[in-house]
Amino acid sequence: MKITRISQTDPRWKNIKVGSGSKTFGQIGCLVCCNAMILGLDNPTKLNDKSNFADGNLWIWNSISKYGGQYVRKINYSSNKLLEIVQKYGATIIAVKNYGHYVVYTKNNKTYDPNGGRILDGLGGYTPCAIYEQVPNQDGYVDTLEIYSLGRYKVTDVAKGHVLKVREKNGINERCKTYEELTPNARKQNTDLGNPYANGYLNGVEFDVKLIYSSDGYVWGQSASGWVALDYCTKV
Repeated sequence: MKITRISQTDPRWKNIKVGSGSKTFGQIGCLVCCNAMILGLDNPTKLNDKSNFADGNLWIWNSISKYGGQYVRKINYSSNKLLEIVQKYGATIIAVKNYGHYVVYTKNNKTYDPNGGRILDGLGGYTPCAIYEQVPNQDGYVDTLEIYSLGRYKVTDVAKGHVLKVREKNGINERCKTYEELTPNARKQNTDLGNPYANGYLNGVEFDVKLIYSSDGYVWGQSASGWVALDYCTKV
């Protein structure tokens, strides 16, 4: 696959707002730029459709399917797993800086960093925390539901200042529950994590999933409080 390096601070788009949020590509556009590189695009604004984002500017991982690719799963970082994935697909996205930044790693041991559009040797000094396995085209289609399983999950990948919305039913347009509607256990965890009035799950909240369903570009898990997008969670 061909990767064209993209800089989130390119003057052509650095001041363009991501999704329907208030922050720009120059500020938080690294993930959209990485998805553009995975798809072989040279302009990340081609992905800047509001329908590709939740809560303003949170990238919906399965949005890549609209452009010929496919998001498979998020897994904890392992050097062996990283090599396996890039040998299979050519490149993948990894989270670094404790989910504060995203880069593309390729099978020729190069890191494409949207921070300045740099091409770095190896991991470029970054410490990865997660791998986002993606198929660049539909020829390598994987049944995403087969990747997820019932059990206990932990919220790990919600952007700073946001919560993972808990919905009445599975679907992006379904009603979001308020903190008063969460279970006592969920409210206690939110309290311990610093915000007892969070209208959803904070990073660090753990919950059991008893049913899994795929819709609207997400894989949804039914927790005791309601339905949540497992794309922002890790199996524990």
